[in-house]
Amino acid sequence: MSAALFVPPPLAEADARTRSDALRRCLETVLSQVLQQTQLLTLQVGCPLLLGGPVIAERPPGSCPPGDGTLSFTSHAIPPTSHVPEAILWVSANSETGRSEAHAVPVMLSAFMEAEMSRLIAESTARGALEIANRDPATGLGNRRAWLHTLHVEAGRARRSGRPITIVILDIDGLKQVNDAYGHAAGDSLIARAAAALSIARRATDVVCRLGGDEFGIAAADTDPAQAEALAVRLKEALLQQGVNVSMGWSTSAHLGIDDLWLRADAAMYEDKRARR
Repeated sequence: MSAALFVPPPLAEADARTRSDALRRCLETVLSQVLQQTQLLTLQVGCPLLLGGPVIAERPPGSCPPGDGTLSFTSHAIPPTSHVPEAILWVSANSETGRSEAHAVPVMLSAFMEAEMSRLIAESTARGALEIANRDPATGLGNRRAWLHTLHVEAGRARRSGRPITIVILDIDGLKQVNDAYGHAAGDSLIARAAAALSIARRATDVVCRLGGDEFGIAAADTDPAQAEALAVRLKEALLQQGVNVSMGWSTSAHLGIDDLWLRADAAMYEDKRARR
């Protein structure tokens, strides 16, 4: 017997590889569920969205109930006007039990697929909403909410590991004067250049956030005082290359509470600002 099986795109992912990987994970879950509900030995699905070959689920040898029959999917070309990847479902079985189950599998698989896709979409929607809530729209960096979450996570990690964490606080010099003299578009450009410079100069493990207005924060895990100073030098050089002057302060500790560490970094930043006037 055969039946049409429609495999919807798993999520609005940005590229084919990511879409394929998401669909593969979804199908692995669904095929495993079908195996648990039947006595079939093997399930296989292939469709145009899948890169790297079909997804195959097999019952472990000797598992109960004993396997009986095989379920396979073969893909065909997608019509040019179609936006939904389609696969043809072929079912075969070796006994009466297997043939009975084979007739039920297309409906079962579609139901499992719909439920799994709904779950993935709900998770993706929740992640997207959280991403928006934690993102500064002007720079693409994390916002103050993301910063507070990062500090909470990194402070806990520092306490457990005994390794120091460094907080860097910086403030763009003269932003108000730029806004007053040249308009807010010029000020926005200055903020964007600062964000770009910080993103380039940071290490892979450093978290950069815009705390509001002209203020930015960098959380640098596992960073001792010498490494913190080197990071500060690299950040300042990157900012100067973008024509951005800043006042900067930092503090490093594995034992201070995160609020005290932040206060010390903030105080050091204001001391730097006073010293440079």
